Amino acid sequence: MKKFILILGMIITVGVFAIFSHNQNKITLPKPIEKGFKNPLFYRPLKAYSDTWHNVLTPYSITVFQDPVDKSKLHNVLAESYSCSLIENEYDHIKYDCYICADVITYQPCHRECITYKIREYDVKMNWYMIKKGVCDNEISSETRVIDLN
Repeated sequence: MKKFILILGMIITVGVFAIFSHNQNKITLPKPIEKGFKNPLFYRPLKAYSDTWHNVLTPYSITVFQDPVDKSKLHNVLAESYSCSLIENEYDHIKYDCYICADVITYQPCHRECITYKIREYDVKMNWYMIKKGVCDNEISSETRVIDLN
């Protein structure tokens, strides 16, 4: 009788453990994590075409920095980095969903923003690619950047 109760107790214990371990929350990712850009040109620094602000991109962030014309002045070494998710990754363009806190450069409160970078054309004479940076597909608010191959 003692053996029967001991075996029954062990069966119940194993059953209860199995029920609790089966109902534990499991971590699932909604989409695969991007391992890198389809076009390796996007890893190169994007230099400013008409202003002094440059961009460095990764699949998870955008860093904006000013060209250090005079390194002795503090304002010439400012940089801000935004946390982003790559939501489109094509050979000719990428699209980010970013969380931006641009307190230092543009004095904007924290907000979410959709940012695109699209390769427009290659300039043979200058040996660079023209890139349009925009707010999603809004060409009106776009800026021009270049990927210099020199």
